[in-house]
Amino acid sequence: MDSKFVYDHWCQNVKNSELLSELLNMASDDGGISDRFGSSLSFGTAGARGLIGMGTNRLNIFTVRQISYSFASFLVEKFENPSVVISYDTRKSSDVFAKTSAEVFAFHGVKVHFFKNPQPIGLLSFAIRNLSASGGVMITASHNPPEYNGYKIYDSNGAQPTNVDEISTRFRSVDPFSVEFLGFEKSLKDGKIEFVSNKLVEKYVDIFKQKINFKDLNNLDITYSPLNGCSLDLFGCLFNGVKNIHVVEEQKLRDSSFKSCNPPDPQKLHSFDLSLKLAKGHNSDLIILNDPDGDRLGIALRYKNDYRILSGIEVAALFLDYLGKKRRDRTSYLVVKSVVTGGLVNSIAKFYGMKCIETLPGFKYIAECMDNLEKNGNINSFLMGFEESNGFLLDSNVRDKDGISSAAFFCEMVSFYKYQNVNCVDILESLYEKFGYHMQKNISFKESNPEKIKQSIQKFKKYFFDNQRDVVSISDYRVSEKINFVNNEKAKICLPKSDMLGIEFEKNNILFVRSSGTEPLIKFYILYNSVSKEEACKICEKIESLIYKIYTSF
Repeated sequence: MDSKFVYDHWCQNVKNSELLSELLNMASDDGGISDRFGSSLSFGTAGARGLIGMGTNRLNIFTVRQISYSFASFLVEKFENPSVVISYDTRKSSDVFAKTSAEVFAFHGVKVHFFKNPQPIGLLSFAIRNLSASGGVMITASHNPPEYNGYKIYDSNGAQPTNVDEISTRFRSVDPFSVEFLGFEKSLKDGKIEFVSNKLVEKYVDIFKQKINFKDLNNLDITYSPLNGCSLDLFGCLFNGVKNIHVVEEQKLRDSSFKSCNPPDPQKLHSFDLSLKLAKGHNSDLIILNDPDGDRLGIALRYKNDYRILSGIEVAALFLDYLGKKRRDRTSYLVVKSVVTGGLVNSIAKFYGMKCIETLPGFKYIAECMDNLEKNGNINSFLMGFEESNGFLLDSNVRDKDGISSAAFFCEMVSFYKYQNVNCVDILESLYEKFGYHMQKNISFKESNPEKIKQSIQKFKKYFFDNQRDVVSISDYRVSEKINFVNNEKAKICLPKSDMLGIEFEKNNILFVRSSGTEPLIKFYILYNSVSKEEACKICEKIESLIYKIYTSF
């Protein structure tokens, strides 16, 4: 792609004076032009994501129109009377991008169900299924810093599709300035766009009210933060009637700068700073965080006059153990998780006789497994889906990770144990003592060049292939092949191909290396274990040191 040619094309076609000014201001910045116009947005594990700004490699009204047209034309071909549900979070330009996409769908004959206010991903997925829509759109960059935004695509099952190649191909062939659209207000007046009814919100709430006795939660004191995102309203509706809930004042407002929690990520310790202060003042039993689009769940538990922030793996372990104790016919249930999600969960699932299915990273693969279960009439066997990145789903009415309903289920568990004078941290420690210290640590390096990421993955494979001491096997998901160095055998990996390696060391310690599907990162997942926490940490430190040694030697 000739970046200067594309840049000039944009300068000739952008009519908005403010946006044109942004373009003209970079006229002498060859590097900036190359960065913004030398490539296009790519589709990864969670749709398209990028910096907000002008350019083909940025999120703006023109690239949003481009994606929307590509998706709209796809839906028109696949469905007789296509429709789409659109939601958005509280990020900069999210509402503008949502309306922009609705205008394109309306012009091209796709009926739009539009959320009047920002709503989280769980409710969007639920709405797609309940409105029998052909697909859905969520404008969000999830837990990324405020300068990012994104465009998530959903299928008719309320899940992110595992294959967007056809939409991506259309996207690359469309001139954004040729995309036609109808005005939002006119389309609303003509019935081409209609707002989603509050009755749908009530239906979502009613379903989970039937599954959880919220009156029992009144033995809890809860501190909550939506991290300036879109979850507060739905969380409030679901937890209505629970007496002792304290919301972090600075983070209840829709602040697109996320100045009190940048980046707004429940996986990061800094996101708990204000919640911890509020919780300590009220002696809360637990802290709940949701990220800006409400799909992730962060948890901290009061323990011995302080608070313990749980990893995503630890939350999943507590969920699985609780469900294992509560369910009858445990062997008829199955759990679905990504292959890079390790820790205690494998041991717990095995102990209770639950079947555990592993997928590639990306919740869309978990949803695909659920869809297959539903097609075969076995959806009732689904117990839980989860990823190490604080994404959980415990109900089949939704087909993406849902931080709101998961928060409710977690509170039910904490309440249940509190009535028995048991703290969940003690439960967690007993699990470690029973199964060993199976733990996980993730590391990532920023790398905006996809080719460099691919080269790095290959160099890691070569390093461990050339240095086989303590290496049991290498799983190369790029070619679907596992090489076992113990018996010199090769086996096929029965998962779709992916830019990922798995290096297994002795005693089932594993390192995964992969490119991020949504961010300019190369990611490392260290799954380590031992009979003691101290020994497990030493193993992790050794693998972590090796990562830095190999990566910095390139």
